[in-house]
Amino acid sequence: MMYKLSVAGKAAPSNREEFHMAYKIVASQCTGCGACEFECPNKAISEKAGVFVIDPNKCTECEGHFDSPQCASVCPVDETCVPA
Repeated sequence: MMYKLSVAGKAAPSNREEFHMAYKIVASQCTGCGACEFECPNKAISEKAGVFVIDPNKCTECEGHFDSPQCASVCPVDETCVPA
């Protein structure tokens, strides 16, 4: 999902930058179960050093595939897959 953002209280530049919104995995809470990896339709999730990470360049928050991000839906630990 692409959003155009400006900083509150400051004039937005005429050539606004586009920011890609993505989810992230809170590493300290990740159990390494791998449930999220198999649910990601974009293959944005991979294992690094025993925990899983989300590639922000591939993550679309499941837009076009599901109504909500599947990593957050299947994660057994609340608030581990969260908006970046």
